[in-house]
Amino acid sequence: MAEPPIPFDQLNWVKPEYVAEALKEKQDITVIDVREPDEFKEGHINGAINISSKVFADVEQLDKTALDAVKQAKGEVVMHCMLSLKRGPTAASHLVARLKELGLEHKVSVLEGGIASFAKQYNEDSGLITGTVAEQH
Repeated sequence: MAEPPIPFDQLNWVKPEYVAEALKEKQDITVIDVREPDEFKEGHINGAINISSKVFADVEQLDKTALDAVKQAKGEVVMHCMLSLKRGPTAASHLVARLKELGLEHKVSVLEGGIASFAKQYNEDSGLITGTVAEQH
């Protein structure tokens, strides 16, 4: 994946509790899981949209796939990968930069600790997680 156009420390980050609360209260929030489809199938946050991180590095693919999802998103977009160390924040960085280029405003955040951290706290809550998320090394 290409270098992130926006440094990770300049992205907005949210804690798993914030996302869980928003989902439980049915607030307007859209979760984008940037892991690969096979990872997503094993376990994911309920209602999450799966868009591979590879899409975000290619402007044409980003515009065709991810941008449409974001334009249709209700409320804040929260992105993550397994640990939100590289793929999730890099994809978010590309998305935020592209939104700025196009003059579009949409709040985009990264889930601290990724799905691994979220699942560690909420794996038993069937209302929040589908399947089982096992941290991969």
